[in-house]
Amino acid sequence: MILTEQGLHFTRADDAWRCVERPELLMLRSGRYRIEGCEQEFPTLAAVLAAEMESEEVPPEPGAARPRGG
Repeated sequence: MILTEQGLHFTRADDAWRCVERPELLMLRSGRYRIEGCEQEFPTLAAVLAAEMESEEVPPEPGAARPRGG
């Protein structure tokens, strides 16, 4: 088992390592990361987690009031 700086645990899964807390997250033999079902690879765990957070952001509803800067 591997424990990362972010507190995530990875266990051996075939030719990669699978995250215990987020089973869709894989650490590849090359040291890169990938979300299962997605072809894109990421150089660091921080990069894959940031990309995952961006994809979860909900866009504002059309016609919704936008916050004003000031």
